[in-house]
Amino acid sequence: TNWSNANNWSCGAVPITVTDVLIPTSAPRMPQLTVASVSKSIVLQTGTILDLNGQDFTNFGAVTGAGRFKGSATSGLTNNAAGGASTINFDQTTDGVTNALKNLTIIGAGSTVTLTSKTAIYGTLSPTAGTLTINDTLVLRSIAATTARVGQVLGAIAYSATGKVTVERYYPMSRSWRLVTSPLSNTGSIFNSWQAGAPTNYIPGKGMFVTGPAPTGSAGNGLDYSYYNNFSMKGWNANTSSYINVGNTKIRNLSDDATTPGIPANIGYYTFVRGDRTRTPDNTIFGNMNNTTLSSTGKLQTGTQTFNITSGVGTYALIGNPYASAVDFAKISKNNVNPNRFYVFDPSLGTVGIFVVMEDPGNTGNFMPISLPTSGQRNHIQSGQAFFVQVAAPGAASVIFGEADKSTDDNLSVFRPQTPAALTGSIRTTLMQLNPDNTTLMVDGVYLQADDRFNDKVDIQDALKFTNINENLGMMRYNTLLSVERRPFLTERDTIYFYLSRTTQRNYRFQFTPANIDPTLTAFLEDNFTKLVTPLNMGIVSTFDFAITADPKSAVTNRFKIVFKQLVLSTLPVTFKTVKAYQKASDIAVEWTVENEINIKNYEVEKSADGVIFAKVNSTTATGANRITTTYGWLDANPLNGNNFYRIRSIGIDGKFDYSSTVLVKMGNQSSGIRIYPNPVTSGIIGAEFKNMEAGNYKVRLLNELGQTIISKTINHAPGTSMEQIQPEYKMLAGIYQLEVTAPDKTITVVKVIVK
Repeated sequence: TNWSNANNWSCGAVPITVTDVLIPTSAPRMPQLTVASVSKSIVLQTGTILDLNGQDFTNFGAVTGAGRFKGSATSGLTNNAAGGASTINFDQTTDGVTNALKNLTIIGAGSTVTLTSKTAIYGTLSPTAGTLTINDTLVLRSIAATTARVGQVLGAIAYSATGKVTVERYYPMSRSWRLVTSPLSNTGSIFNSWQAGAPTNYIPGKGMFVTGPAPTGSAGNGLDYSYYNNFSMKGWNANTSSYINVGNTKIRNLSDDATTPGIPANIGYYTFVRGDRTRTPDNTIFGNMNNTTLSSTGKLQTGTQTFNITSGVGTYALIGNPYASAVDFAKISKNNVNPNRFYVFDPSLGTVGIFVVMEDPGNTGNFMPISLPTSGQRNHIQSGQAFFVQVAAPGAASVIFGEADKSTDDNLSVFRPQTPAALTGSIRTTLMQLNPDNTTLMVDGVYLQADDRFNDKVDIQDALKFTNINENLGMMRYNTLLSVERRPFLTERDTIYFYLSRTTQRNYRFQFTPANIDPTLTAFLEDNFTKLVTPLNMGIVSTFDFAITADPKSAVTNRFKIVFKQLVLSTLPVTFKTVKAYQKASDIAVEWTVENEINIKNYEVEKSADGVIFAKVNSTTATGANRITTTYGWLDANPLNGNNFYRIRSIGIDGKFDYSSTVLVKMGNQSSGIRIYPNPVTSGIIGAEFKNMEAGNYKVRLLNELGQTIISKTINHAPGTSMEQIQPEYKMLAGIYQLEVTAPDKTITVVKVIVK
């Protein structure tokens, strides 16, 4: 069917009822879409240009003829010509370089699509069926707003002798280190790719400097000159767990050009990105930076890609994402590799970036930045991003990528914010630079988790510390430097040994974020330089400011540690049998029962929001002299929203005093349940927190490892949250017990109790 000028497509949609559409050769020969359009087979005669005009066009038949398409970054082209052969020509005069599409989709089973001219994709290339043949250059564009990707390749991609793919990665303005890769094979040298082929070449917004010692330049090792004469790109040796300086970019390739099918060729690098290759101002000079885009050209890696790791157990391998698409780490297959941990380098943190430990402790498929929660890294490894994994077990280790592992999550700046889920029994320590105006910059952090699930050794549960370029904060455990440490519940015998290095003469701040730390423990930060011992707030976030001075002793690596201690109390002739607090309507009731009350003048109720700093809120005169037991009570009509710690101070007539244990009530919206606190039990008294439980009588049994009943009692629980104390008639042997709690509705909860 020949379409006359009167029926030109610029007047409406492409007809869908005509078997073959023939674009005429008579003027005008530039039909233009005005809406998303569908057609069957289409013939574009010589000289014809079909302007997609930012619209989506789908053809259900072959595209033939020597005519051309005119696309844009918002146009979409879908070829659904089952069994047909299509030739796609693009107008090369639109911007003087190339034409573009947002999305190119090939879904026709048995179809063949040939791209004869240079084509740029801004969105997604989806070759889900048939065969895509590339005769010129296919460019996957990356700009500030978006980065192109290749979706699941279920069809085939072929190349002519002149066919190739260029993959771009846009980097926003920042002077920072990054873990990078090129998701291609047959890329050629670093010099010809990321350095634009010559030290003197400069295209605004393109390429980067790769610096190192002389001889530099095209006549030497290809490295760019810098005032600091430092290497700015490093490889990785998994066998020695060390970096390798890239000393010659003319002979060092972005890929190793592996020819074995299914074995990825791309290599991961640790490199410093300053911006493009401008020398006015010189981006190699500290402070100068701008945006840049790195480009590499080769062949797409498709299908299953297997990284084989030959280093031993405990070593780390640097893996580059082999695909021009984000991938979900949770979906990637891991053999003898820790499946629940990987390391990334987040360039948005600190001054030049910080290593971040990513973990999925609950094996839920959701990874969180466990060491630095402000990092925006998630499950998704971006196109052009590399990461570290750890060999966890003997045998052949590998990381296997599949097409189904690809993700549509395109993190535009490579990293995005995410708030991790809370973990029980933890202390997060963050190191920040403290500026004169009291603003801060986070430069590193560590994470300690305490739970009876963990052991006291350094093993696969712990994460080793990767060294940053600038400040480093780690935790030393059994002569091993850790970024994430997991150990049993903290007791008065525990110490956290910090390792602080690469600091400068300036002010710093520690921020301590605790969660569910035993309120009966007191934590002290000891400063070996100033000899100060500072109590730390283990109930809420607290800070500690310090300075690195000209004195070398202020910068020693073992300057700080946290020591845990139990309160040392004087002994009075009175015994606290029980102390409990519970929510009563909108108030909190505090009750305590004492025995052997002799020469006691009065009791004071002390209250705290953090479990460290207490203040007197009530005084009650002692009245139980010569009684076996006496119960006292006080109602707090002004509870805090959140944590309410209480303890009782008994004062004798001679002025001596003693303290009860501390109990906690949390007000506000809280989850419900029963928890042993602290666990392990070291005092011989089991503290059971009834958190937001219904009121009523709860039957409690403590069973030993043989299933024998050690304690059997009934607890009358008021509505809300309270801390109940369970004390056996005799000293319990060390071991593991089960606390069985039967609620008024007959539901049974069993909680593990560890006695040391």
